[in-house]
Amino acid sequence: MGPHAAAQPSFHTRIALGKSAPVFRIRPAAEAPTRRDVQLNDQNAPYGGTWTYELSPGPSPATTTLRITETGFIHPPLYRFMMVHVFGPTRNLDQYMTDIQSAASKP
Repeated sequence: MGPHAAAQPSFHTRIALGKSAPVFRIRPAAEAPTRRDVQLNDQNAPYGGTWTYELSPGPSPATTTLRITETGFIHPPLYRFMMVHVFGPTRNLDQYMTDIQSAASKP
């Protein structure tokens, strides 16, 4: 972690089985609050990368479109194999989008 990383907003996120994922650092984006970039901030993690969340007007006036771009890597060959051939490369993002849609539809 660089000397300025502590000044960046950060958070933990919960993952399966009650484990906490490593700290993510939010990188400033010129388009805030319609864009947020997050980066895994753990040099020893077996996976990492950046995730960009972009909000834009939806197809109808009362809707918003969320686009998530993941630029990631997975170091251990076994993890890469499992992601491609067992779980599918978009499994986590698909579940995240399902959760967002469910939360957004609640009154």
